[in-house]
Amino acid sequence: MNIREHLQNSVISVVVSIVIATIVLTFGAMDYFHSQQMEINNKRYSNDLKIQKDAYETKIKELNKTLASIKRKLSTDDCFDIRSLFVDSRSDIISEDMKFFSNDLFYAPYYPERFKYSNTTAIKLNEEIMGKKSAYIEMLYGNRSSLVAQAEIHLWKGGPVKKVQGNVPIKQTFPYIAVQREAYDSIRQSIAESKPNFDDSPFLEILTKECGNKCSDSNTYFSKKIEKNFYFDTIGSILTGRMALNSILTMSYPDIYVQLVDIQKVKNVLYLVILWQLKNITVDNVEGITLFVNQELFFISTRDSIYTVVINLPSDNPTPKEKYAAYVNEWLNKFSIYYE
Repeated sequence: MNIREHLQNSVISVVVSIVIATIVLTFGAMDYFHSQQMEINNKRYSNDLKIQKDAYETKIKELNKTLASIKRKLSTDDCFDIRSLFVDSRSDIISEDMKFFSNDLFYAPYYPERFKYSNTTAIKLNEEIMGKKSAYIEMLYGNRSSLVAQAEIHLWKGGPVKKVQGNVPIKQTFPYIAVQREAYDSIRQSIAESKPNFDDSPFLEILTKECGNKCSDSNTYFSKKIEKNFYFDTIGSILTGRMALNSILTMSYPDIYVQLVDIQKVKNVLYLVILWQLKNITVDNVEGITLFVNQELFFISTRDSIYTVVINLPSDNPTPKEKYAAYVNEWLNKFSIYYE
């Protein structure tokens, strides 16, 4: 091999080596940058997926809250999640200002600077509002020693007390929250033993017009009406009885109006808003007043009992704006029934 051929072969070898090296480096660099781009894309995809998952989980939580919530008419909150009404021993929402009422298994805030707490009975609370000689109380309870009349009530009473005069059964009214727990067996026994007493009250004439000659015992007639509407449904029976009594009340007193503003049923909680309107009355010696009394009622079913929570807010307006409306919201957000 001469020098010329040797140089040609050397040049070709160098070129081939350079080409091969270039190809190797190029593919190596391309593979590196491809791997980097894939890693970036995977991270971006994972991040986008996490954002979408978090957004969907948030929407699912909001939907579940909506499905488990009551839209309260007397609150600035859009929804009241009924799941907050129940706590167990592991709950971390029990704060220092909450008291445990062991006899009736619920937690509630005391708030002594806002409410005066007392333990009372159904008949004593109604006598405080309507007077001891009220015909309505006689009609409602009949036997004052009955289980219904002597049912224990936890009462948070606010102020001021408004003195009422006029052609209405109410003698005074005030802001209050009342909580009552009744076992199902006790409720059935109460219904069996204590019928509303119409026979010695001014409501007998009204009931007789409805009943006609079909019945001679107004108490029996009334009880059968309740049982017929919601057979074996305790909450239904309580609701029917309450609404029937309200209807009789409005027919008997021309200056009192009762309006069912709202009714909702979510799982084991029945929610009502009732608006009482007292017209042409005297309030604290001021004549010609129209007074509104808003009542929120919660009927909460558990395995063996029914809890009734009554929120009573008197006001000059159909929608109460006084400070006690805010106090009630805060109280209700901390009220919880204990379960194991």
